[in-house]
Amino acid sequence: MTNANQRVSFRLRGVANVLQLLVNESTHERRQRAGQCATALVGFDFNTGVATFRTRCKGSGNVWEQKIGFETAGGGWDRVLNLVYETTEPEESRSFTDFLNDFKARGLDPKHLSAKVICSCPDFNYQGYAYLLYNSGVGFVPSGEANQPPAVKNPQGTKGLCKHLIAVINRYYNPRK
Repeated sequence: MTNANQRVSFRLRGVANVLQLLVNESTHERRQRAGQCATALVGFDFNTGVATFRTRCKGSGNVWEQKIGFETAGGGWDRVLNLVYETTEPEESRSFTDFLNDFKARGLDPKHLSAKVICSCPDFNYQGYAYLLYNSGVGFVPSGEANQPPAVKNPQGTKGLCKHLIAVINRYYNPRK
């Protein structure tokens, strides 16, 4: 998924911790606007460890797609599956909740899972979040113009998330709710 030599160290532990830290690094205005968005889980791909969501916010009415991928500190999703299922594959119909329960039943700690995020909205790329998060090890590989430093809109290189990803995290991953 990512090219390890293009990443910089950005060690965060646990899916909820990774995602909450990214929400916290986002601007207050963005976090407020996320409250005007409706989001839904589209599906979870057991082959890749990626959950897909769709979000629509008041105003534009556009629908954007978000992806959150899961892995362990020691490797990708295949390593997570091997830790839980050894050589057997999970059933296709199992949910991510079922997987987490299996993970815990094996005496493994879900806090050792990490996450990668991406959103299809133009703001995620324009603000430089796609580039910055990828180079911090918590973003999927950006494509095209998104794969360059944010010189215009975010020259300080402040990491954060778009309102769509914040809405997804607040609904599905926020440990405080």
